[in-house]
Amino acid sequence: MNLLRVKAEISMENNRVKVSIDGVSYSLISDEEESRVVQAAHMITNLLQSVHKASAVEREKAAVLVALQLAMRVLKQEEYEQNQIEKTKRLLEKLELDTTFAQLP
Repeated sequence: MNLLRVKAEISMENNRVKVSIDGVSYSLISDEEESRVVQAAHMITNLLQSVHKASAVEREKAAVLVALQLAMRVLKQEEYEQNQIEKTKRLLEKLELDTTFAQLP
């Protein structure tokens, strides 16, 4: 079984994408571009392979560990984005304040 083998086919009428993740085939319906679905399948396969190498756990437990890893990445990304929004707001407020002072006689 080739763990890194991921194939994708798309059916134009239903946006069906077929992928193989960790040797298991899945037929998905997605609004995402085919390349993004394939990229996600590659990522999951690679993470599953890493979990399998690191410990001898059952496939189901490995999938849960991968889901946990991905959830942590999402949470970190959301936190980073929120921090960037807050920094941007502070900079805009400072810029508006500086502009206001610059217009004073």
